[in-house]
Amino acid sequence: MNRIRFFFCLCLIYFCGRILFADEPSTLPPIFSPAAIRVDMRGPITFAKANQTQRTIQHWIRDGIKNQRVNFICLWIDSSGGDLAACLQFAEFLTQKVNPAQTRIVAYIPYQARSGAAVIAAACHEIVVRPETILGGDGSTAYSDAEIKSAVTALSQLPFPSSSGRKRSWSIAAAFLDKDLEVAEYALKTDPNLKAFFCEKELAEQPNSDVWIKGNVVKRSGQIWEITGPKAANDFLVSHLVRRFDEFRKLYRLENETQLTAPGLGNALIRMLLSPWISSLILMIGFIAAWKELHTPGLGIGASVSLLCFVLFFWCRFVAGTADWHEVLLIFIGVALLALEIFVIPGFGAAGVCGSFCLVAGFVLASQAFIIPQNPYQISQMTNSGLVFIIAGVGTIAALTASSRLLQEANRPHDTALIGESEKLADYARLAGKTGVTITPLAPSGLAAIDGETVDVASEGEMLDAGTAVQVVEIRGYRVIVRKT
Repeated sequence: MNRIRFFFCLCLIYFCGRILFADEPSTLPPIFSPAAIRVDMRGPITFAKANQTQRTIQHWIRDGIKNQRVNFICLWIDSSGGDLAACLQFAEFLTQKVNPAQTRIVAYIPYQARSGAAVIAAACHEIVVRPETILGGDGSTAYSDAEIKSAVTALSQLPFPSSSGRKRSWSIAAAFLDKDLEVAEYALKTDPNLKAFFCEKELAEQPNSDVWIKGNVVKRSGQIWEITGPKAANDFLVSHLVRRFDEFRKLYRLENETQLTAPGLGNALIRMLLSPWISSLILMIGFIAAWKELHTPGLGIGASVSLLCFVLFFWCRFVAGTADWHEVLLIFIGVALLALEIFVIPGFGAAGVCGSFCLVAGFVLASQAFIIPQNPYQISQMTNSGLVFIIAGVGTIAALTASSRLLQEANRPHDTALIGESEKLADYARLAGKTGVTITPLAPSGLAAIDGETVDVASEGEMLDAGTAVQVVEIRGYRVIVRKT
């Protein structure tokens, strides 16, 4: 009996200790347990995208995940900027509507956060980047001086978070927009480990500005502020530098969080399809297939391949946020005008010129979020968009020329003795320069009615429909080579 009492007392002491010294105030399971999720913000930032992302974050914070309270949100940013008012609205939401004591929002930037997107990153509680990450610099949307001035004023009113022993302050966010702003690192006299980043205006706003000692200047006046991951880490502008998302998860001990995973193969596929060389290859295949389809009777595999390539080209740009229905409409108008020029109006006139312009404009504008470039970044993007179309066009012409020559070589008889015997049997020299009409489709060989007789002919590699007017351009022994007139 004494042993039972002794054992009972030990159990009672153990459970009382768990209750008194455990992290939770009670041993009863809480209604919510912590959880982590990932929210993506990719492509040009618009009001629609900013509002949708804001609603998503509010939903997770309010409702949680299956009775789990979301206390960690990874905001995956991969953006070249966007509407400045939308970026400011989202930054205001992060700094004023999200309680860092309950939910920590960490910006993970694997590739870029330019212009207004860098302002959003600065509004997060922490920033994690990779070595190749680009922060700041010119973006896909150019801002006027009035917009920048108004934005800096708005940012100066926001309570930006502190991280890693440093007060990030509004000066960092404003410096990504205002090239005339100078920002330096300051240390507190009484506690040198406490650092802050101030411009002169924000330093003057501090209750005791003389207690701060100026250190390194991280951004000088008169320059566009564009920094890479290592530079941002060395200047302590970001919290951590990682190489992969797995390192990010280990850094915050979130390896087992099923909701916090890297984007799947679909994201990698889209980035691959958006690369200039792959985009040029897709367009080139589409153009070649469309050309072959135009020279083949009926609808065949060429139409299917061409349609697939163009759908793939526009789909990845729709997902990336650079293409819209306006570009698709331009493409349709261009195709309609070119078809009108080819099948209805003889020659090449205004319809052909306008159609070609619409076609080129549609493909180029689908790869960028602006119309007229206004900064170096936009100029480089437009150059890349134009190069994609030029490479695809030159590749298409080269491929069609090469295939035509190969077909001609394949149709050329190489046995001179056989040619001599054939010339004895049939002499078609009298047909040189004569015109006629194809009786069967030439693919590239077939029958044609020339000078009142049916002759076995071959085109120069071009596919011709039955009933096409042709002219004899060359006699190769027993073979008659014709060309569409």
